[in-house]
Amino acid sequence: MESRLFQALKAFKGAEGCEANLFKEFKKIAEEAFFSGYFLVNGGCKDAYKLKLTCIEFYYHEDDGNIKDEKKYLKGKDEFGYALGAVCPNPSGVDILFDDPQKKYHASFLIRGYKAIVPGEKDWENN
Repeated sequence: MESRLFQALKAFKGAEGCEANLFKEFKKIAEEAFFSGYFLVNGGCKDAYKLKLTCIEFYYHEDDGNIKDEKKYLKGKDEFGYALGAVCPNPSGVDILFDDPQKKYHASFLIRGYKAIVPGEKDWENN
């Protein structure tokens, strides 16, 4: 069964020629990222814990279109080898990728803030 967040990433349409479309598309992903659950780290292990997202930042870059994001970490037009929803650590945090090789855009959200919920311990939040 796919998570609601994964479904929202899969349904993302990109800008479709208009930058204004991105707000509506990113809003759908943000709602699922914040309200549909948590990330389970070390699931099935005795030291498993949950991460609830508290702050995310979106990135979008078109290789052949008008919307450019010079801060993207991937370099080059042919870097589309990542699976939908891939988790990619980088110098700023952790990106969740949802690129589209056919439409030639790179899209991701950066996890900026989260609350760690560890069983038997006080919740810890980074900001």
